[in-house]
Amino acid sequence: MLVQHGLLFAEDILQDSCKAIAVLAEQTTEVQALAYQYGRHLGIAYQLIDDILDFTGTSASQGKASLSDIHQGIVIAPILFAMEEFPELHEIVEQGFDDPLNVIRRVVSELLNFALKYLSKSQGIERTRSVAAEHAKLAAGAIDDLPDSEDQVVLNSRWMRYWHPLCMQRQSYAFMSF
Repeated sequence: MLVQHGLLFAEDILQDSCKAIAVLAEQTTEVQALAYQYGRHLGIAYQLIDDILDFTGTSASQGKASLSDIHQGIVIAPILFAMEEFPELHEIVEQGFDDPLNVIRRVVSELLNFALKYLSKSQGIERTRSVAAEHAKLAAGAIDDLPDSEDQVVLNSRWMRYWHPLCMQRQSYAFMSF
């Protein structure tokens, strides 16, 4: 389900880049596989947090407009999870989110407000945060399984174990004040 919404972009870039570095550094096949897994899970966690920020962040903090993915007709992880809890969201998404022109026309309409109301009642954002945290832990596990190294890049990469708790912090969601 999540792969269908475009997670592969960030994931592909990071997993392939991390593996390429290990290959170029002439590391063992095992280290190359760990580097690949690290990049894969880091990419997934990154994209999921980006999905959350589409709802919780500000235009200034993100460098893009809030709800920009929704406005482009992209159904992102929090909405996918909300749809599991509230099947009536399927109809709303099918009516408007598949066609970016419909979304643009309806940005201030009841359709978007209705969908956001369901999202605010659902666990969509929390579930997305949980999946991101899980992938952050998997990325940290992959980097921790690398052989001991004094290399500063490897040492700095182990920051993931500290990043994970940040994924779990709860925030107030400005868009949810209905």
